[in-house]
Formats: sequence, structure tokens, C-alpha cells
Amino acid sequence: MGFGLLFLGWTTLLGLRMIPPLNIIGCLVMLKGLTKLETYGFQKAKISCTALLGYHVLYTVLWLLDLTNLFNVFSFSAAVYADALLYPAFLITYALFLYKALGGISKQVEFEKGIKREKSCTSLAIVLAFFLIVQIVIPFINPLQAYSRYLTFAVTLFQYVWIIFSGIYIYSCYMMIATQEIIDDENKKIREYDQKNAFKKLKNKK
Repeated sequence: MGFGLLFLGWTTLLGLRMIPPLNIIGCLVMLKGLTKLETYGFQKAKISCTALLGYHVLYTVLWLLDLTNLFNVFSFSAAVYADALLYPAFLITYALFLYKALGGISKQVEFEKGIKREKSCTSLAIVLAFFLIVQIVIPFINPLQAYSRYLTFAVTLFQYVWIIFSGIYIYSCYMMIATQEIIDDENKKIREYDQKNAFKKLKNKK
């Protein structure tokens, strides 16, 4: 159904962009999963994931230029701050659309935990966005500069918690929704098989 690919792609976020090409692969895998889920209300999630992919491609190109000593854009503080604002904006926007879609499909199949987890993950994403903004602003406030490294550590830890919790949400949908679809599909095939055989038996009796 696409949830397995979505979960697999999401796990690449645990790398926190330490290996940028891995994030491109992760986005491509998620896009493949979202394409399969598109008819279930995942269109906006797919569009925002495409935007995130585009940003990862740009970041990877700049990272490779820096790695090969051709051009170090990260030596400019403006570029660093732009990245600190834009990347979370793309990522959290995608996550919020994804949660909305997962919550919607959870309601359709009456998966109660999925409905509750949409709210929990959305709250975590909003809290993360707040702390990321604080992290960007603190270096400009002299009395708080001494606490910058502690906040960076806390935010990094919180990001891992958020990514893992969101991954659990996606995986739970994979287990509860996708598995049920497979069961329904198998039951449908069995019914069709029984109907065909019943028709053949009637013909043979005649």
C-alpha cells in the first residue's frame, strides 16, 4: 500500500543530514510510497515531500562543492542561517501534511491509536519548530549565548525523539491498515475463486 516505503524513507532522517545523499534516497523512497497512497488523501504530503527532496538535492550539491574544496557556501553566516530556517520549514511542513493524511486514513478504517497519534505527533512537531526558532535566535542575545550549546544538545535529542515517535506512527499504520488491506484483498480473491468454482460445478452437473 505504500506505508512500508514511507517508513523506510522516514528512517533516513535519523542521520540528521550527516550524509546528505542518503536524504535524497530517503525522499525518493517516501515519494514512491506516497504515490501509492495518493488516492487516499496523501496529495499534499506528496507535494511537500517533493519540495523537501528539491531542498535536499540543493543542499547535497553545495555539500559536495564544499567537500571537493570548489566552493564553501557554509563559510557565509547568511547561508548557514538560511539553511537553519529553510530546512526545518520544509521538513516540518511535510511532517504536518503527512500526519494529517495518516490521521484521515486512520479515521476511515477506525484505527483509534492512529487518530490519537496524529495529535501527539503534530504537537511534537510544533514544539520542535518552537525550539529550533529559539536555537536560531539565542546567539543574537548576549546574556543567553552561554546556554547555546546546551540548547543545541537538547534540540538534537528532541529531534531524535520526534523522528522515532513519528516513525512508530507510520509503522503502526503499516501494521494495522496495510495488513488489513492485504487480508481483505486475499479474502476477495478467495471469494472470487469460490464463485468461479461454484459456477464450474453447476455447469458440470448440467
